[in-house]
Amino acid sequence: MEEKTGGYGISAVVRLTGLPAHTLRLWEERYRAIRVARSPGGHRVYSAANLERLIRLKRLVDQDHRISDLAGLADADLDTRLATDVRPVAALSAPSRAAVFGDMLPAAISSAGLAASVRVMDHDWTRFQQACVAAQPDAILLELPEVNAAIVADILTLHSQCPEARLVTLVHFSRRADLNSLQDAGVHTVQAPATATELWWLVQQMPRRPAAVEPLQPAAAMPAAAAPPTPRHFDPGQLQRLAAHASAVACECPAHLVSLIQSLNAFETYSADCEHSSPEDAALHAHLHHETARARALMEAALLQVAEAEGIDY
Repeated sequence: MEEKTGGYGISAVVRLTGLPAHTLRLWEERYRAIRVARSPGGHRVYSAANLERLIRLKRLVDQDHRISDLAGLADADLDTRLATDVRPVAALSAPSRAAVFGDMLPAAISSAGLAASVRVMDHDWTRFQQACVAAQPDAILLELPEVNAAIVADILTLHSQCPEARLVTLVHFSRRADLNSLQDAGVHTVQAPATATELWWLVQQMPRRPAAVEPLQPAAAMPAAAAPPTPRHFDPGQLQRLAAHASAVACECPAHLVSLIQSLNAFETYSADCEHSSPEDAALHAHLHHETARARALMEAALLQVAEAEGIDY
């Protein structure tokens, strides 16, 4: 997960801690809460120790402590405050019974060598939900092309059915209001892209849930994406294999094209399921869906041409 410079860039730290970039800079520059190294090019490079300290600080700030009171404390003193707070944070631990959902994330978790602790892997929501309830995992990682009100209800239902699980969602497209609903319920949301190792590290930093949340009424299954005007050429497994071969190609174009296609796939699904309030609004979203599918088909053709030119077998 660490970059070749020996640390993490600010975008990775934003994803892993949930702290906005401006807050990170403020804590560093005004409060001197962390000391961050710089790359030869002048970019911030955060160490693993920086990440762990930021996680501690965020937990305490979330418990209404002031950053000005915390910034000068040693890590051991922060741990003491976490242990003695009137709302103590549960001990951290790596998942031992994880569940992973999505088109690409299960394969990415396996490729990263993290599958030994995974009990459930699936890309079908109904099967995944049933398997989760049976397995009662201690961590759930969801890869979601989109988040809307119906999907929020499904996620929160699963959250209530698995009371011990720490839940992280990797989201491509969503409304801020829907993400806020998840975060208010204790679901950690991460904006794509993020690596499987980053997500695994993040779930380890989350405290175990102390008690079950209030059960919700069962929601309908996740809505299926509308059929695109042009069928998708690559399935998730083929995209995963193409991305895995990208390291052998100096320019890394296959990896970049795979990333673009994944993003277009996600927005294609999102635009098909967008809520609308009038016939005009529905027509606009249908147009967005159609044009996104056209763009995706163009990128698929480009990836196919690159794969053939480079002799990549997918």
